[in-house]
Amino acid sequence: MSEENKAMDWDSPVMDTNESAYRIPPEGDYRYRVLECKRATFQPKNAGGKIKTSCPKAELKLELRGRDGEVYEQKASVLLHESCMGILVSFLRSVGLRKHGDEASVPDWGKVPGAYGPCTVKHRAYKKNDGTDGTQADITWKDPGSTAFDKDIAAGSMADPFSAPF
Repeated sequence: MSEENKAMDWDSPVMDTNESAYRIPPEGDYRYRVLECKRATFQPKNAGGKIKTSCPKAELKLELRGRDGEVYEQKASVLLHESCMGILVSFLRSVGLRKHGDEASVPDWGKVPGAYGPCTVKHRAYKKNDGTDGTQADITWKDPGSTAFDKDIAAGSMADPFSAPF
């Protein structure tokens, strides 16, 4: 385990690194790979939300790779709720676990880690808990071959960022 990634104890010195490991990817098309898929439970935070009851969710840790070769780590969640079925199906199609027109079936969640597909990142402004403005990267799952990035890869004008070994 590296020195930067080890558990601390109650007597460990604490210092401000003035660095944030999280970088918001620029808006645009990306190819992503699922690094982790954890089963969790969504708990609604307010009564005014679209989903009123708790439901299962897949917490995803993603590696995004863009046209510029930059690599970004991003977290995303997919809720297993009937009101979010379109998003769930889009994610499963993006990683190749469903096709348009497939019959209803139980997803093979064991195939999600390591799977990859295309997505688009858009920025969204929000208010942080401390009242300051923040920016979040929202991910839209795309069908394989549907983004300009994928079309350039298919045409051979660009290398697939996931064709090289990791």
